[in-house]
This record gives sequence, C-alpha cells and structure tokens, in this order.
Amino acid sequence: MNHHYWGTAHPPYVAHGINYLVRQYAESVTEMARRRDAPGVNAYGYFETRPETSDLVPDGILPNPEGHRVICELLAPVVCQALRQPVTGST
Repeated sequence: MNHHYWGTAHPPYVAHGINYLVRQYAESVTEMARRRDAPGVNAYGYFETRPETSDLVPDGILPNPEGHRVICELLAPVVCQALRQPVTGST
C-alpha cells in the first residue's frame, strides 16, 4: 500500500507502518518458496523500494494497467525459466 490508500490514518497502520501486514505476507510467501526451492518474485519489495512507482498503484492497493505490466515484466523471466525445468516435489 502507499500514501494513496484511504486508510493510512487507521491506528494499526500508524503504529506499525502502512504495509506491516503486506510485508508479513510477502515474507511468509518468500520463506515458503525458499523452503520448497521454488522460484518467486518479490513484487512487494520492488514497489516498496521504488517510491516513484506509487502512481502505478493509484488506490494504494491495486496496481493500474502499467503496474500490472511491471509485475508481468518481473514474473516473465521467472516463469520462462521455471517452464524449462522439470516439475518436482509434491502438491
């Protein structure tokens, strides 16, 4: 989320930072992928470390078409690489 989000003054966000739940989720997904040796993309980290991308998330939560394009550009190499690998592990 970013400064465009309507709930930035909500007490938990003020106390812990606006992205504390999103950050926890991203960390959990990253850890799960690491444990399974699965490829992944940290889109949260990409947007979080680039303030200039806030306009790509106009409501503070959901990316606009340009934001989705950025996410696709992050994902495409990982997906292409994964498709070249044999499927392993259990579901």
